[in-house]
Amino acid sequence: MTDTPADASAMQLAAALVGARGGHITLVQPVESPLPDVARAEVPPRVATLLRRVAQWSVPHDIQIEDGRAERPVDAIALRAQGFDQVIMACAGHDHAERRLQHAQFSSLVSRSGRPILALPGRTRFDGIFKRAVIGWSATPESARAAHDFLRLDFACALVVTTVDGSDRVNEHAQAFINSLMRQGREAIFTPVSSDGGSVAEALLGHAFDSQADLLVCGAYGHSRAREWLLGGTTRELFERTLTPLFLSR
Repeated sequence: MTDTPADASAMQLAAALVGARGGHITLVQPVESPLPDVARAEVPPRVATLLRRVAQWSVPHDIQIEDGRAERPVDAIALRAQGFDQVIMACAGHDHAERRLQHAQFSSLVSRSGRPILALPGRTRFDGIFKRAVIGWSATPESARAAHDFLRLDFACALVVTTVDGSDRVNEHAQAFINSLMRQGREAIFTPVSSDGGSVAEALLGHAFDSQADLLVCGAYGHSRAREWLLGGTTRELFERTLTPLFLSR
């Protein structure tokens, strides 16, 4: 939980995916300050809110609290996530404060959990079925890991592999990746795009929108996390501006 309105969409996505595929959902509520001892026998207000939200869920679930006693809750959540298949969270908040809060949690999760992140914009409603995914390919370890992490989830959707301002060598590697997919019986096409002087993130988001994609798959943090946090970068721009659900892995 990022404690932003988009959490509702992320919870809806989690319930849809688990309902369709089976499994279990753990909702993790961070609390920045340690809870007073006298309150530990009570249900914290944020957890009470979660309980009301999931009261009608038919999917298996539980709620955990990270209360900041030993370390930052966002880092504790990242360590907890190491034991799970998938992390689902909110992104693209409505204002700077929401986006900053979401990105702080995402930055820790993607760097420390070792797990792929499904990030859902708050304005998106999702029925649990992916029909078309755009895979951003850059011939880097991060993009390859994200692509294969996504494929292991075995979503039966059409795939569009794209490069942005790709060199001949990068495009050659992208085509080799597609050939491998086709040998596995997957439907995949290659569509290189140009940034036309804009950012890589703008090109990827525009292509995902034009392709009517349900999901954009990308590697996260090709530069250091600290550099992207301070100066911005493709990952942060994607996370904060997207209208398409993101699948990010590092």
